[in-house]
Amino acid sequence: MKNKAVLFFVACLLFVGCSSSKKILREPIKEQGADFLLEKLQESEVDFSTMKARFTLVMGSEKQQFTLQGQLRMRFDSLIWVSLTKAGLEVYRAKLTPDSLFIINRMGKEYLADPIGSVYALLNNALNFDMIQAFLIGNDFKFYDKGVFKAGYDSRYYRLNTANRRKLKKYIRVGETPPTIPIQCICLNPENFKIEEVIIQEATGSANRKLFAFYDDFRLAADDLFPYEVKFAIEADQKYNLSLSYSRVSFDEAVTFPYSVSSKYSRITYF
Repeated sequence: MKNKAVLFFVACLLFVGCSSSKKILREPIKEQGADFLLEKLQESEVDFSTMKARFTLVMGSEKQQFTLQGQLRMRFDSLIWVSLTKAGLEVYRAKLTPDSLFIINRMGKEYLADPIGSVYALLNNALNFDMIQAFLIGNDFKFYDKGVFKAGYDSRYYRLNTANRRKLKKYIRVGETPPTIPIQCICLNPENFKIEEVIIQEATGSANRKLFAFYDDFRLAADDLFPYEVKFAIEADQKYNLSLSYSRVSFDEAVTFPYSVSSKYSRITYF
C-alpha cells in the first residue's frame, strides 16, 4: 500500500477566492483591467527551453506523509523528468510527456508505462501536460483562452477570475479530451505581477474537487523571478498536500533525461 501511495504522489507531483495566512504589507493597489493584468502577467512569466533544479518534496494525505529529495528536469512543452531519492538512494524515477507517463519504482523493482489518457481519466480530465508544466514553474496556462477573465483586486492582490476556460482549438492534440476549467482564480503580486496563488475548482455531480497552488520566495534565476517555494493542496475524496522547495535552479543549459528499465522489473498498471 505504501508503494502505491508514493506512486500516486509522484503522479500528483507531475500533474499538481485566493487566500493565505501570511500577512504582507504593500502599497495601496490601483484598479486595473483584465487586459492590462494579463499583459503584465505574460511579461513576468518564466521563459526557457530547458530547466533543471533540485528540490525537497514533502507530500502527504490525512493518513501519511513522506519527505524525499529530488531532481526536476524539463524541456519546455515536451518533457518533464523527475528523480526522487531517500537517504541518497534513488527510489523513483518518472517521465511525463504530452502522451505518456512512465514511473520506475526501484524498491519494488517494478515500473509503470501508461498512456496519459489513463492518468487524466483518474483525475476526471481535470489536468493535462500543459497545466502541470505551468503549475510547477508558476506560469499561467499557455494554451488556454485568455479572453474570458474579469479583473478585481483586494488589499493584497490583483485577481483574475474566469469560468469555463477552454483550451484553444489549435493546441488540442488528436484524440485529446481537453479539460474545461469550470472556475479559476489567479492572484497576482501587484508589484511584479507574478502569480502567488491559484485556485481551480471543479464541480461534477456531488463531487467538488479543488486544486490550490501557492508560490513564494521569488528569486532571480537567470533573468527571471522564479518561485523557490511551491505548495499544492488537492481536495477530493481525500485531502493531499505537496510542498516543493527548489534549489540550484538553472535554465537553458544542456540537459539529459536518462530513463531505462531493467528487464528484471515487472510492469504494473496503477491507473
